[in-house]
Amino acid sequence: MEQENTIKEKAKELFVNENQIVDQLEKIIELAKGKIQIYEKTGEPFLPNPGQYSNREKIFLIILGFFISNESGVIDSPSVEINSLGRILEGIPTTTLSAPLKNLVDAKIILRASQGYQLNRHN
Repeated sequence: MEQENTIKEKAKELFVNENQIVDQLEKIIELAKGKIQIYEKTGEPFLPNPGQYSNREKIFLIILGFFISNESGVIDSPSVEINSLGRILEGIPTTTLSAPLKNLVDAKIILRASQGYQLNRHN
């Protein structure tokens, strides 16, 4: 019986409540301030200063913006297709996006989803 209670107490460390998730999201938003902005009506993110980032960083920031838009309830899905990334990241050909996307997927920072790419929430 005592061992069962100990296991239950230890297992509680794995559970998170909504307040903890909100706290984590607030930290992410604070880190993203000044790096990305999001159109209020569409939920589409953009980079106010794209010249200061590598292509890999630009892709990550845009995907992070879609994650924040989704978590905020502005858009229905956190995923973004490669064609949309190319459109948002003006001046970067879609073919040039493949290598940094693969790098981010291999690093488990983002996931290849059925409808494009999205932030890996479990990393």
